[in-house]
Amino acid sequence: MNPAELGAELERHAAAWRAEQFGRFDPAGLARLALLPEWTTELAVRLSPTPEEELTGFLGALDDLGLVESRTLPTGQEAFWVRASRRAELGAYLRQTHGRLLDEVTGELLSLTWSVAELRGWWRAATVYREDHSGATLMADVSALVEEGAVSEAAQLVATTRMLGEVLGEPLVGAARRARRRVDRAAREAEDARFLRHYLPRADIEAALAELLGADPPGWALHLLGAGGAGKTMVVRHLASGRYARERGMKPVPVARVDFDHLDPRYPQDRPGEILLALGEELLGFGTGRDAENAHRRFADSVTGLHEELSRGRHLSGRAVPLLDHAVASFARFVGLLPGPVVLVLDTCEELAKLYPPGAPAPAIDMTFGLLERLRERAPSIRVLLAGRRWLARPYGTAEGSSERDGPDIPRGFTHVEAAEASAGPLLLPRPYLRVLRTRGFTPAEADGYLAARAVPRRLRAAVLARAANGDVLNPFDLAAYAEWALSEPGLDPVRLLRAEGDPYVEHRIIGRLSDQGVTRALAVAAELGRFDRAQISPALLRLGLDPDAVFDGLAAQEWTRVTETGRDGRPSVVELDEQVRVRLRRVTAADPGRFPLRADLLGRDAATVADAAPALSEVSAATVVAAVRLLPVEEAAEFWRGIEHRAAAQDAWPWAEQVAVRAAAEEALRAGESGPSILAAILATQAAARTHTGTGGAEELWRRVAVHARRY
Repeated sequence: MNPAELGAELERHAAAWRAEQFGRFDPAGLARLALLPEWTTELAVRLSPTPEEELTGFLGALDDLGLVESRTLPTGQEAFWVRASRRAELGAYLRQTHGRLLDEVTGELLSLTWSVAELRGWWRAATVYREDHSGATLMADVSALVEEGAVSEAAQLVATTRMLGEVLGEPLVGAARRARRRVDRAAREAEDARFLRHYLPRADIEAALAELLGADPPGWALHLLGAGGAGKTMVVRHLASGRYARERGMKPVPVARVDFDHLDPRYPQDRPGEILLALGEELLGFGTGRDAENAHRRFADSVTGLHEELSRGRHLSGRAVPLLDHAVASFARFVGLLPGPVVLVLDTCEELAKLYPPGAPAPAIDMTFGLLERLRERAPSIRVLLAGRRWLARPYGTAEGSSERDGPDIPRGFTHVEAAEASAGPLLLPRPYLRVLRTRGFTPAEADGYLAARAVPRRLRAAVLARAANGDVLNPFDLAAYAEWALSEPGLDPVRLLRAEGDPYVEHRIIGRLSDQGVTRALAVAAELGRFDRAQISPALLRLGLDPDAVFDGLAAQEWTRVTETGRDGRPSVVELDEQVRVRLRRVTAADPGRFPLRADLLGRDAATVADAAPALSEVSAATVVAAVRLLPVEEAAEFWRGIEHRAAAQDAWPWAEQVAVRAAAEEALRAGESGPSILAAILATQAAARTHTGTGGAEELWRRVAVHARRY
């Protein structure tokens, strides 16, 4: 049986399983239950023809299947809804098996709920947003709420639309995903303002930005290359917040940011327009009239057409190539209506090069630069700012203080050692338009100026500088952290600050300030996961005897975390730890397992359960898969990965599998470097198979590495 036949057979089994699960229930009742975000007993009596005793039996049977959740409201009423992890599965069943009935029930609920105040957002989603295939109306409503400061209401509207889309399908799902980014941007802008209170500009970076934004720059792309905590993200925040332009008397500069760590793992092969959508939605707010809005709508439609074509399982050939060209041209026309220059910021771009074998092609890097180059040809106002820890282009030029005979492939200002770093990774192409600026941290003079500007007492400055020093470089993150400690305790003994063992910043400024013992006890779990939603972390918190909601909200409120998504109720639903804090928290909590309990294997099983429960791999985040691989014992990780590979073949999800395999292999390489067994060979084999199916090349080198690592397990 070939892969296509196997996939069709597995899909038949999956459809039969859904029919067996859901077919025993009244489809109209299932549709009513799934269509609303939440029911109450009072609402059910008003809107549903089902008698109360029948409703109780209906919900009891669904609860036995794990399909519903419930809670008691302060009024004493019972509220119930379809479990979030099962709604998309139920929606797919209703659309495929009872599509006409689903439309009829939707119409009935619309006629009954138009005057129900608490369902106004749902009613608008089911009517106006469902008819608008561009998603522009939802985006406009969300933007208006954000500008009024009603970010929580905007988040609720997006969550309601997404929930309804899981049942009714497109265009609601795509519209909600795009509008979600507008809400995320609002949260990020507030976060930027908080972090930038004490921002210290650095002369070399400021000069590079001035050159990039000039009328005719020698290069139209700048890569801030440096280790974590060196200040790259602060530079991005400074530019995106508008402060950089205001401080120089410049007109506002349109800036759009995309974080590769959060991008759909199907980018770039299966959804190459995803990066353009993310950037375009952020730029829409800089448009000054209907022309820009209409151009953005046409661009979004062009990307929708491209992705629909690619969803048919074809590679970038035939009809897909002109559709991609059309999407790029549409984006360029949209950008051309904005005041220039327009800056596209690609953050955490090390995700593009995380683990491509040395000397092997890196298709995600090549495709991303290819898109940027084609955009620049059509829209000369575009500038690109990249920030990350890994090289993305082959160095070129000659190092300062060296001659051509020393080697032509060393860029100015870089050493031979740094050039060797670049050549040790995947096969990189030269990008003459890309300037690489090493972001190394503060000089002693800059650090001293920073402490003076923060009014850190002179008697503490030497100790702060010593704690933040890493060789001859001062880490801006550490400097800010110890400055905060010094300022919070005016009577702090400098000897104590200087000689404190362990990590005094984490122990005193983070753990020492936590008043919630539940949050303290959960620190090791949170640090091990790094990024998590309520569903993923709740089992671990319950095992610790903690209230999941209280601890989750407590973690979300900390200054060293950020909320990246909110739920349908406006509350935080996804939390991410600052990476610098996370690394240090893991080190501190691991040294005291009695105080900070952790069962990594159980966290891995939790992540595997989340991944296995999703009906489609495209709905599973790369972070969830990576967490399962990293935390499971090697035997269980192998079994989990076999399931991932089988599902990838059955669902023809090879573009998703290639991107997720890259990230999973990066984590598994750490285990492979130890003496025990690993599943790196299996992950690399999946990556090689994915490259064969997607036609991106480089499979031969991967298979060679599979043979090397196969001896380990």
